[in-house]
Amino acid sequence: MNLTRAAFAGLTLLALTACSSEGGGGSPAPAESPTESASEAADSADATQVAEELRGASNAAGQVVTITEDNDPNDKIGRPNGYVSAAVLYDSEITCDSLGVDCGMTIEVYADEATARNRGETLQSQLAEMPFLGDEWDYLKGSVLLRISGELKPSSAEKYAAKFGGEQLTAQAEPAPN
Repeated sequence: MNLTRAAFAGLTLLALTACSSEGGGGSPAPAESPTESASEAADSADATQVAEELRGASNAAGQVVTITEDNDPNDKIGRPNGYVSAAVLYDSEITCDSLGVDCGMTIEVYADEATARNRGETLQSQLAEMPFLGDEWDYLKGSVLLRISGELKPSSAEKYAAKFGGEQLTAQAEPAPN
């Protein structure tokens, strides 16, 4: 019992010390600016909100399903190097009974642009090396990765891509042998 009390007291002291301001009680830190740049807005994006915005690109756009740790088909949400937010936007051009990019498109939001880029380029490289896996279009805008199913007509995919904006990712070319 004394060990539990000592541990609790130590943790409480640590928490109070960590919460105190530097400089012995000076003024609070200045507030963040209420305006944010477009890249900051993309970095703080919510996948479900992005999917809802993309619904306006096509009359075939359907239901939006938010990915959670309970329904994530990739088991990447909240994990190291995984996405922090994800959603699936169904498209009626495709018949699908599952949850994922094969149903239309997936929007994945990462902690930073580098991780999102790595995921998109890795996917494109894997699909280029193993064509039997199918194909997809991947677009990057800030920390948001839009994955559009290769089952959609190219003209339909282009409508979503245009609404999203961003950079189309492709497989990274392997260096030529000497």
